[in-house]
Amino acid sequence: MGAHARLPSIGHEPAQSACPDERRQRSRTEAQAYAADMNLVYQALEMNNLGRGLALLNRNRPRPDGPDLRGWEWRYLWQLSRSDELATVGSHDHSVTAVRFSPLDDLLVSGSFDGKVKLWNSHTRVLAGELVLQNPVRSLAVSHDGRLLSMLCTHRGCCLWDISSRHEIATYPIPSGDFGGAAVFSPGDDLLAVSAGHGDIQLLDLRSHNFIGTLSGHTREVMQLAFSRDGRKLYSGGDDRTIRIWDVGSLKELASLAGHEQWVSSLALAPDESTLASGSADGTIRIWDLKT
Repeated sequence: MGAHARLPSIGHEPAQSACPDERRQRSRTEAQAYAADMNLVYQALEMNNLGRGLALLNRNRPRPDGPDLRGWEWRYLWQLSRSDELATVGSHDHSVTAVRFSPLDDLLVSGSFDGKVKLWNSHTRVLAGELVLQNPVRSLAVSHDGRLLSMLCTHRGCCLWDISSRHEIATYPIPSGDFGGAAVFSPGDDLLAVSAGHGDIQLLDLRSHNFIGTLSGHTREVMQLAFSRDGRKLYSGGDDRTIRIWDVGSLKELASLAGHEQWVSSLALAPDESTLASGSADGTIRIWDLKT
């Protein structure tokens, strides 16, 4: 974080006034609590616990009806807490559930539980468009050619949009839960794989806009999906704590990998596709040998 010297004892002495003893004591207590928090912030940043540090700093922002106790030390620690962040692009009114870069037009796409998908110019950081879907957005996928945007929404299913025209192409009423889910385009952008609730995965032919098959094997919601580079295999991670490998052509399950103790939260395929990395809510990252 770039801090090398321990902060001196800090705090603000309550102003001398003709206030009652109780008011003076309250001011002294608030100043002592502020000073203690600032030292805790310093310790948190020294341990690279950025989340804890930011929470303490935000806790000491002034309330509308209260005094502003912040001094140089708060601003100094706030600058340290900025880490390597280049800029804040924008915001949503609820949790941001997915962000994706488009290979065209320098676009960054974000989806949120506020029911909106926003398109940002990643260089100018200006809002370039907004899609209001009403339903919480659970996942996003951008096609490899940058033309199509897939959105998985609670109680609505899978929505397919043309990015350049901001026009909805189709909506597919896929069963879904209230949280999680995944969608991914095949490398050739001819297929879309979507988690369809109850552990199923639906494969959509983007040329005919028809479903061509269902992959069934997971016993709970599918949370992550990834195609192989040739598009012949699909990897899925589920709320059932397993990872499954599918043959796309035959719609058959090739393997089931078990070991995580909580739901699978992320998948990453190595460039040579010899290994697969998986992250989980159990706090572990596991590396799988796909050859064996």
